Amino acid sequence: MLDAIVIGAGPSGAQVAGMMASEGHSVLVLDQKSSPTEPVCCTGIIGLECVGSFAIADQVVSRWLRGATLHSPSGRKIKLARPTEQAAIVDRVALNVSLVGRARGRGADFNLGRRVTGIEI
Repeated sequence: MLDAIVIGAGPSGAQVAGMMASEGHSVLVLDQKSSPTEPVCCTGIIGLECVGSFAIADQVVSRWLRGATLHSPSGRKIKLARPTEQAAIVDRVALNVSLVGRARGRGADFNLGRRVTGIEI
């Protein structure tokens, strides 16, 4: 018997599916993309809290960030910097593949290439 359906196999959906499956629930994930390797529209910049909460693998992190430069429309620049890492730039496709693989390893099922157009309870 199916305990839960998760809509969306991106980072949040895959993470939730993996957590539920590891607790013994039967989970099905639906996503309109046919593969976690499909390109995504996302900068891939995430905070340290997310890196820790999602237990993101080191090989998914492209670069660690300690600061940033903000560019205003008027041309003014503001530089922000800290002595320690504050965020990570991740390869979004590698992140998706990693999290989907982890969720599958914990027992979650994925039905990809399925667009959800409505929900009935």
